[in-house]
Amino acid sequence: MAQVFFTVTTGSPALLPVLLRTVYAEDPAFRDAATVFTIHNMGYQGLFPPETLPLLMLPWDLFTMSRMEFFGQVNLPEGRAHVLRLCHTVSRKYSQEIQTADTVRA
Repeated sequence: MAQVFFTVTTGSPALLPVLLRTVYAEDPAFRDAATVFTIHNMGYQGLFPPETLPLLMLPWDLFTMSRMEFFGQVNLPEGRAHVLRLCHTVSRKYSQEIQTADTVRA
C-alpha cells in the first residue's frame, strides 16, 4: 500500500495529526500516515473552549499543559506539537523571526 502523507498548517488543520494519533490510530488506512506541519502564522493559535474536545471525539487526557491546554483553552497547534516529527515554516526568514525572544514570549 502507498504511504499516506498529509501536510497541515496553523489553525484548524493542526488538528489532523492529533486525530490520526488518537481517533484513527487503529484504522489501517491511516495507522502509518505521516504528517508535516507548516507554520504560516504563529499569531493564530486556534484556541477553543475545553468543551470542544468531546465534540471532536478526543479524550480528556489531552487537556493538559503538556498537550493541548493553553491557559484554560484547547490549543490545536499545541496538540500537534506532541505528535509531530517534522515541522517547517514558510520561509527561512520566518523560522528565524519566530525564534526571537519577543516572539517566544507572545
